[in-house]
Amino acid sequence: MRRWLTCALLSAAPLGIAGAALGAQLTIMPSNIVALEPPAESEETTRYLLALSLSAALEGSTIDFAKLTMGVQVGTGELSWEEAPFIVDAYAVTTEWDPESVGWSTGWDTPGGDFDEATHASHIGVADTTASVSLDLTHALQAWVDGSLGNAGISITVPGATCWEITEVDYSSHEPAVAVYYTRGEE
Repeated sequence: MRRWLTCALLSAAPLGIAGAALGAQLTIMPSNIVALEPPAESEETTRYLLALSLSAALEGSTIDFAKLTMGVQVGTGELSWEEAPFIVDAYAVTTEWDPESVGWSTGWDTPGGDFDEATHASHIGVADTTASVSLDLTHALQAWVDGSLGNAGISITVPGATCWEITEVDYSSHEPAVAVYYTRGEE
């Protein structure tokens, strides 16, 4: 029997780094957020694609730290809170996508999206009615800045083997945001 808990992304604010001696800072807001719904017979959960446009200020820079932050609200299923760890994964997407036409099986080599395993970031937490999710995107953004990986955005997913599912992103008033701390390159 499949058990589901629901999550809704609520808000985001750049995460400060207390006491860190980092260079410049900027915040990136997604230009598009698209839900990829899996087929009904699939064991997969909905994935969310976030399009992130990099600032020209990052060109030639070293990304010291990049963190996606967002709030989530969690509903209960058949499991108690103590039985259900909360897991969210993020990956750099490797195939360009169009927010008007992308689908679970449309526009990808792999259904659900093509992504780079080397840029994987996870948030693992204790389930509660609300949670703050932070995902370290430093490797993905550095790969984009270096040109070793094209910027096709980020995929946010909940592993299919868990009892969680993200059901909605509230980006009209509480967009996810990426705080980027970087050191400018040689000029």
